[in-house]
Amino acid sequence: HYDHTGAVKTIKEHYHIPVYAPLKDKIWMSDSVYNHWKEPIPVDQFVVENDKIEFEGLIFEVIETPGHSEGSTSLYCAPHLFTGDALFKESIGRTDFPFGNYQQLLDSITKKLYTLPDDTICYPGHGESTTIGHEKEHNPFTK
Repeated sequence: HYDHTGAVKTIKEHYHIPVYAPLKDKIWMSDSVYNHWKEPIPVDQFVVENDKIEFEGLIFEVIETPGHSEGSTSLYCAPHLFTGDALFKESIGRTDFPFGNYQQLLDSITKKLYTLPDDTICYPGHGESTTIGHEKEHNPFTK
């Protein structure tokens, strides 16, 4: 969503780095009605489940975690997991946006993210970091 994409063009141009985005969220990147920007967001490559992204010698695995949006995606580079707006510390992402789906988000968390090791460190799109183990025990939305 727009709260995560506002500076993409500036960062891409300043650092000369590629931009990856979920294929299932292509409409958010290309249509100003959805992304709230006057022009498309510059994407170099769209990614899907199990794709690998190499950056500075690190390999990130793409894990599709739909629910917040159709293309919500988490990136895993053990022991680190970037969860975007799927999973927060003791909370979950909103599902009241177009294409959001509450049950799909819960399934993404419990059937995909919760299969990762308990000591996996989660970095959400907003707020403090947490771990998979902490969320399994304390997240009221997934109990």
